[in-house]
Amino acid sequence: MEAWYETLGLPEDPFNESTISQELKEEIEYTIEAGNLLFIEGPEASGKTTILNHAINTFKGNKRVAYIDAEKVREINIESILKKRSRILGKEELPKRMILLVDNVHYLSYKNTERLKFYHDHDYIRSAIFTSSNFKGTNLSPSLKERIGNRIITLQKLSEEKVTKILKQCVIPERVVKEIYRLSDKNIH
Repeated sequence: MEAWYETLGLPEDPFNESTISQELKEEIEYTIEAGNLLFIEGPEASGKTTILNHAINTFKGNKRVAYIDAEKVREINIESILKKRSRILGKEELPKRMILLVDNVHYLSYKNTERLKFYHDHDYIRSAIFTSSNFKGTNLSPSLKERIGNRIITLQKLSEEKVTKILKQCVIPERVVKEIYRLSDKNIH
């Protein structure tokens, strides 16, 4: 199935990493390099997954980044996911210093959040970024919340002005312009 932007003939999603401020990119990179835990909260379509994709693109390589969409896997076995990401010569071992990115963390059980804390404490997970609509609405264990501390970033949905600015920078294919003209009944005023 084509993505919405492909249907319009755009070569890429105009709301990709370019919607993330340089300051926020630097904060994400610093958090990971420092070995910290970070929580990103915000409503749907506020850019949480885009930020995780930026982290993936920045730190990919050597199978050291593990991305989990907790909504899709619900009850995960964090140990098996970490082992799969570090498979070496067919042998699965717990890796050291993984970067863990967990989207929709509110779907994880309390038990799994305790496991995440354990693996972080024992340096299997170097750093982690969690996303959800609301920090308080998660099943994160108190000890994991304590390790996150005040490292919480709150995002807002893109404003109409920001969306307009981003789309103005896109080169809109002629076929799309003609379709807009046709749909407007040739009345562009």
